[in-house]
Amino acid sequence: MTARAKNLIFLFSDQHTQRVAGCYGYPHVEKPAFDGIAARGIRFDIAYCPSPICVPSRMSMLTTCRPSRQECWTTTIRSIRPGPHGFTHSARRAAGPN
Repeated sequence: MTARAKNLIFLFSDQHTQRVAGCYGYPHVEKPAFDGIAARGIRFDIAYCPSPICVPSRMSMLTTCRPSRQECWTTTIRSIRPGPHGFTHSARRAAGPN
């Protein structure tokens, strides 16, 4: 039997706090698509953000390096430093050959 491939979707929301998301119980904003995905998937109820700026935070997630090590400080991306241990490399290895 062959293992079925799983889909992995990360939803990032700039300048958005958990307490105003319907999937966390906020009643005043309706986002049925977002809430439906959250209901069928995994939500991170406690997470750490390494930077208050969106791009350095995303780069940290993708590369597994802090913004200071990645030298990504602003919303301008010059390049991603190559490295074998980043999230995207691990996901690709886990997916196996095409």
